Formats: sequence, structure tokens, C-alpha cells
Amino acid sequence: MVNGYFPNGLPMGAEYEDGVKWDFYTYYEPQYHWINFKRSINNHWHYDIINHTHPNIPYAEADQTTGKFTPGKGYMMAISQNSYMSNSGVLNNGDVTIKLTNQEPNDLKYNKGWNLVGNPYQAYLNVSSLGTIYGYDADMGVYAPYSTSASVNPAIPAQNIHPHQAFFYHATDDGDDLIFNTGMATTEKNPNSYYRDAQVNYPLVNLFAQNAAGNRDLAVVEFNRPELGGATKVGFMTNANFQIAAHLDGQNYGLLFTPENTEKVPVRFYTDEDGTFTLTWSTFNGDFTSLLLVDNMTGTITDMLRSDHYTFDAKTSDYASRFYLTYACTGVEEVNEGDGSFAFFDGSEWVVIGKGQLDIIDVTGRVLFSKRIANEQNRVNLNNVAPGVYMMRVSDGKDTMVQKIVVR
Repeated sequence: MVNGYFPNGLPMGAEYEDGVKWDFYTYYEPQYHWINFKRSINNHWHYDIINHTHPNIPYAEADQTTGKFTPGKGYMMAISQNSYMSNSGVLNNGDVTIKLTNQEPNDLKYNKGWNLVGNPYQAYLNVSSLGTIYGYDADMGVYAPYSTSASVNPAIPAQNIHPHQAFFYHATDDGDDLIFNTGMATTEKNPNSYYRDAQVNYPLVNLFAQNAAGNRDLAVVEFNRPELGGATKVGFMTNANFQIAAHLDGQNYGLLFTPENTEKVPVRFYTDEDGTFTLTWSTFNGDFTSLLLVDNMTGTITDMLRSDHYTFDAKTSDYASRFYLTYACTGVEEVNEGDGSFAFFDGSEWVVIGKGQLDIIDVTGRVLFSKRIANEQNRVNLNNVAPGVYMMRVSDGKDTMVQKIVVR
């Protein structure tokens, strides 16, 4: 009955002669409620009175008589097999204005201000001017955030989204206008292309949570950004009854930009149903020399560079601050010799400047050599390490230095 949830398994209509089941929905933001275009008794996901307090929802945005959709508004299709959808009519070639809402219906506060809109053009739409959006990724099964200046990441929407793709956009005030203009339309579809300047791609982790039924949710953490930011997490913008979010400075994020020198990133997990869940992850844009997932409840520490998942049991009564991430990473372009280097090869041994724990780590994250060094300048023999490319890490418990080295 809580129709404000973003659904996973939409009800679909009776089977037709061609064997295909389908339904088509509009999203009525003032009540955060899905309305089915097929408003017959058996194919109807709509309650005229919500919680017995709200008036009837009008069907103006889903007019079965005319069959016309509103340009710039988003819709959702439920279909029982792979299919094609064809449109007819006059192409949009001018500005398109959509009136947004920021109302707060009873019991659905978590969706306040989010409107389902859509690219009205026969071209890719550059959303860099919109700030933050959430789009549904059917392959991943998640609602993923895009934020202006986000790093290139295959797990989140690209800056230029597909023709006629729908996405959620937030209205600051009730009655705001969202104006799509032809200057936002582009033939560029490459997700690595940015509208203005070359984009800095920061090291990042995509963290997926999944239940036994295969439903998923996503949190993304980008490390070593100039300042805190990203895309705040929208409560229950998920296709399941659980949620994962990065957390920093009192705010939950779906996409978190962590400032430099952030030592650890809390990760919160919420569930409305007891069960078994699995975390999986992927990394991009940087050389991670250390990446650990810490479970505060069980004390389990998982080396995310050597493992690809972590399975755990969770209850609705568990506290949300379940996990945190710790890391060390560097970009390839930032480790040139003579530029911040703290170690060099003198022809027979390595000379390492610094005190603390010295580790030599291979590309899989394994520590192949470890030694405590206590002097300002230390001589280290790596003759027992096979030739190859490695990361040298020195940590004194407070600060960590990382440098790429080549052992010949």
C-alpha cells in the first residue's frame, strides 16, 4: 500500500494474444504515487483514497482518452519480455518546461521534492547543469546517482543520458520550473566526455548490497577529493526493503566525495526485514594499496583487494553504523620519481626516507615484504622480491606514504 516506494516488481496486466504482458505508469509527485494508464479493475495500481485522508488523485497526467504523454515528464514501463516501443507525433525542438513539486504527503517524507522527469529530445541530454539526478540502471537493478563533477564510473549514470530516458530530479521549492533547452541536447554519448573542462577522475569504490532475492542498492565513495560533497542519499529510492549509504559529517550519501586525509568512511546499512545480505564492490581510477571493510558488529575485517564479497546477517533492530572503510591509494600519474618520492634505488639497495612499518605490495594487494624501519634514512635489500612493479608503503600509524617502485 506504500506506493511511494520505487517498485521492483510492478503488477502487470492480463496476457494478450501475442503473449506479452505490459503496463505503463506515470508518477504523480504531489502524492508520490504511481498511476497506471490502464485503469481497469484488474490492471490498476491506484488507490483513490490514500490512508483514508487524501482526496482523489486526478488522472490529468495519464489521460487514457487522448493517450498523450507530457513532454519532459518521466514514465515507467513494466513489460514481460524484451520489446520495442515506437512513438509518433511532432518532435520536440524547442524549450520544454516542467512544473515541479516539493510537497510532503503524510508518511512519505523520504521522497519529498523528487520529481520523475525525462529527456524530451531525440538526442542525448547533457545534465551537467542540473547538479544531482537519480536514474534507474536496469542491468544493475539500482537507482544510481549522478552529480556534477563526479568521476567517470560505469556504475552511475553518464553526464549525457539517452534520448527519452527518465530520471529523478529534486525541486528545492514547490512550483519550481525545470526548463529543458536545446543547448542541453547533444549528439555526444561518450560517458568519458565532459562538457567544459577535462575531468579529474578520483579513486573510487562502488559498494553494492544485495539480499537473497537478488534486489540491490548502491553506495559510491570517491576518495581524496578537494572537499566534502556528492549526492545525498534519498530514503527508499531502492527496489528493496533495505538501504546502504556512505556517511560523513552527519549526512548519508549515495555518492560521497571524501576530502583528502579522511582516515575512514562510515557505511550505514538499514533493513526493514531480517535476512542474509552480501556486499560486493569494484574499484576504479586509482592504485589502491590498502582497502579494508570493517564490520563493527562482528569485528570482521575484510581485505577488499583480495576478496570480492562479504556476507552477513542483519536484523531490523541492528544499529545502522554497521561498517566503515579504510584505505590507502594513489594515482599512477602522481608517483613519478623525483615528485614526492621517499625511496630510491642506489644500485644495490633501496634507500627509504621515513619511520614506521614498511610493506612491499604486489598488484593483487598481497604483502610480499614487511619490515619495521626506525631511522630517518634506511637501507633495504629487496633481492628476495621477484622483478616486477610494486607499491611501497610506509606507515607510522598516523600518516601513510605510498610510492610505486620497479624491482629489477
